[in-house]
Amino acid sequence: MRFKQYINEGWNEGTRSKSVSKEWALEWVRKNARKALKGTPIWRDSYTFKGDYRYTDPKKSPGRVSANTSNIYTILFNEILPSWKGWPKREVICSTDDISDNYRTYKVFFKDNAKIGVCPSTDIWDSFDIGLLSNQFNVKFENLYKELVNKGLDITEKGLRKALKEIDDKLEQQDRNVIFGNMTSATGEKMIDFLDRTFNPKSNGFRQVKVGSMITSDREVWSDKNCVLVNVKVIDEFLNAI
Repeated sequence: MRFKQYINEGWNEGTRSKSVSKEWALEWVRKNARKALKGTPIWRDSYTFKGDYRYTDPKKSPGRVSANTSNIYTILFNEILPSWKGWPKREVICSTDDISDNYRTYKVFFKDNAKIGVCPSTDIWDSFDIGLLSNQFNVKFENLYKELVNKGLDITEKGLRKALKEIDDKLEQQDRNVIFGNMTSATGEKMIDFLDRTFNPKSNGFRQVKVGSMITSDREVWSDKNCVLVNVKVIDEFLNAI
């Protein structure tokens, strides 16, 4: 499954996530994440994590790095597109599929006040009917910018906001549309409006739920709140100690 590779994205071990003791993890879950003991279990796979018990704070820098591709779409969703305002930022990417076929899998206990974003499919890029994967979209966007503006793309929030305006100016001069997969911009449509229409979470069937909710199995889910992660090989012992 592609998603099993996707959620194994790179985190900075020294800042965003750290190994903690069993006692520390138990105390944190008891005080902060009791709702996560209910509802559909949420899982995360990682090749980089060390230790059976982890604590992750998504607000620690640097931010999440998308797996096997650049960060263009992540920045668009998290910081730029209006339709994504009010949704949790895509910081801790998980699944409701029990992928515990190895000891790299962790059960995730999000903080009680967390909002959980739920994709309508197993992978976010299967959730948009545009015929593109994340890396294909990022490459097409970057190539479009290089073609029109004739310089490299600054893949930061500030850089992408500037790039969207520069693309608009060039498209207007050339009186042309943009095609991403099977989506085509309308004549005169601003790039930010075209992308917002294409990737609107509500119109594409995404949901937001509270921690402890029942969620369909085999769905990509995410949040931007603190969490404790417990390795599957010790999860039964951990739950019995709560």
